[in-house]
Formats: sequence, C-alpha cells, structure tokens
Amino acid sequence: MTARSEKIEELMIALHAMRRSLEYPGISPGKQAMTVSQWAVLSLLARKGGLTVKDVAADLRISSSAATQMIDVLVKSGYILRTASKKDRRSVELNLSVAAQRHLSRMKKILMHRLLGIFSVLDDAEFSHYVALSKKIVQSITAKQ
Repeated sequence: MTARSEKIEELMIALHAMRRSLEYPGISPGKQAMTVSQWAVLSLLARKGGLTVKDVAADLRISSSAATQMIDVLVKSGYILRTASKKDRRSVELNLSVAAQRHLSRMKKILMHRLLGIFSVLDDAEFSHYVALSKKIVQSITAKQ
C-alpha cells in the first residue's frame, strides 16, 4: 500500500467518525431519531422548497424510490407537506411544515455548537486552510458530475 493510500484510509476513518458525531441527536416524542439522510431532505427543502420527489432524488443523488421512502416517513412524522403544484396539478410539491421549520432551526443551533466543538482543536489559520481544501475537493467532485 502506498503512503497516499494509507493516508486515504486514515481519512476515510476520520470522515466516518466526524459524520457519526454529527448525526441527529434528538428524538421527538413518539418518534424515532432522524437519520442523516432525512436531515438532508429537510435541509434541501428548507433551502429550495416546492420540490418534487424527482428533484429531491436528483439533488441528493439517490434513486427516486429511496427518496420516496424517506419522504413518506417525513410526511407521516409531520415534517413535510405534500401539495398539488400550482404549475401542474398532476404534480406534487414538497414543502416543510411549520413544525419542521422550527425543528430545523433548533437543530441548526445544536449542529453549530457541535461543529464549533469539533473544530476548536484547529487555530484560525488551520481552520481557514481546512475550509479552503474542503471547498477545492467539493468543486472537483461537482465539476466531474
């Protein structure tokens, strides 16, 4: 194994640990904990709103059936509302419920607190460098797709 491959393996472990530390912490009364994927759907709808299942699937790069399953759970939990599209009544748009908007706001505060803790081990220069490198990698990934 090359030195670069070993570093990539170390990075995979570190990224997995970081992702696990950011998983949704709260459980609403009578409901299960929200998954990272469900959080991604809610965050996407908060940013864009009025999306179709197909739009969600495309933005998250998942299958329509996987998106439908996640959305069904979030609709049953009262986080997402399905409404007839004003542009095309045959189409259904997805939007956040008021409860979901409040919930997201609370969760963003918790997430920000966690991220501040995670990155507190870096000084400002290191953190700026980390952000710049992360953006470079994301731009490269996005350009290839």
